[in-house]
Amino acid sequence: MKRGRILIVTQMYPSGSTGTSVKTLYTIRFLAKEGFIIDICCPHYHKMVKIPLTISGVTIYPFEKQTIGKFSFAYLLRAWKSLFSWKPFRVAKLYDRVIDTTIQALRTQHRYDYIFFDGFSTIQYTKMLDESHIYIDDEDITDLMWQRTLTTPNYLLRIFYAIEWMKCLLYERIFFRRVKEIWAISPNTKKRLQTLSNAKTSLMPTIVPSHQNVFHNQSKHIIFSGLLSWQENVVGLKWFLANCWDTIHASLPDTHLYITGQMADQDFAQYIKMFPHVTLLGFIPNLTSVYNRCALAIAPIFTNAGIKVKILTYLSFGLPVVANAEATWGMTSTDGIILSEKNQFTDSIIHLLADQNLRTSLSKKGKNNMTLHHSEKSLRTFFTQRGILV
Repeated sequence: MKRGRILIVTQMYPSGSTGTSVKTLYTIRFLAKEGFIIDICCPHYHKMVKIPLTISGVTIYPFEKQTIGKFSFAYLLRAWKSLFSWKPFRVAKLYDRVIDTTIQALRTQHRYDYIFFDGFSTIQYTKMLDESHIYIDDEDITDLMWQRTLTTPNYLLRIFYAIEWMKCLLYERIFFRRVKEIWAISPNTKKRLQTLSNAKTSLMPTIVPSHQNVFHNQSKHIIFSGLLSWQENVVGLKWFLANCWDTIHASLPDTHLYITGQMADQDFAQYIKMFPHVTLLGFIPNLTSVYNRCALAIAPIFTNAGIKVKILTYLSFGLPVVANAEATWGMTSTDGIILSEKNQFTDSIIHLLADQNLRTSLSKKGKNNMTLHHSEKSLRTFFTQRGILV
């Protein structure tokens, strides 16, 4: 059944290989299955995985971009120029004139029932208020800049993040006036965003694909997955290795920690090698091949401005999770997760590895959590309420 045509402008190629792109990919798949014709306009960064998008009714316009290394001359020059721009650095560096031109050309060529601007940097491509414009949040970047301002130990970086926070507020005030609806990623984000414009603001469920339960109740191994260039993932994982791993390894010498994810820089990769029985696997196209060796997953994420797709993915595979409270912000339910303070994180893992029955129980609760709150059924209800499905 043909329903209409949608243009999706997203800030990352929807490969499903990162948390951000998981939400985008499975929203696209759902809408295509429902009969929508979908055009996608996005950048693709050459260092990131590019999985071919072969979905009936979907056409993608990817534009290849180079990744500028942190602290390279080009990166520092761009950061310096951003000090004199009213746009946030994160927004300015993701702007692409070719993408902008392509969006306008597609709008001239087709009549779109809806245009989704997926991600904080994409609303800069709006020109004026349009009834078809919908903003989809993937991370509350403004809130993230504020949290980094409060928690970053480097005072120069604190000043930079504070300036970015103020620029983000201005950016939102200007561009949110050009969208008809805002779909927030978490209840806290919804509460903040609905004060910024007259746009109707709703909470959009984040869905992840359903997987076979690969939970291994005899295993003693641990998994961490995430984009390894994302500051909060790096900080959390370094904290875990420095403060928890030696005790865990001493108590359970056969236990391994596996780390999956792309974009780890050389310094971080070398840091990981300092710890025994810790293996950096990089990007894994089939997570089942690693997750089926593991007893539990971890999410030591201490700064969060949305919902951590890594936790939803763990639970969808049936893995029990040990996480701190901040990592679970935005989730409707924490079933399947042991919430732990920093000073209890090590003990929580050791206790869970020693209790097979508890792990089995958490595995079942986590799978049920995903079915109830993060499945295709939740997305169908949301799109029906929004009038996109009738």
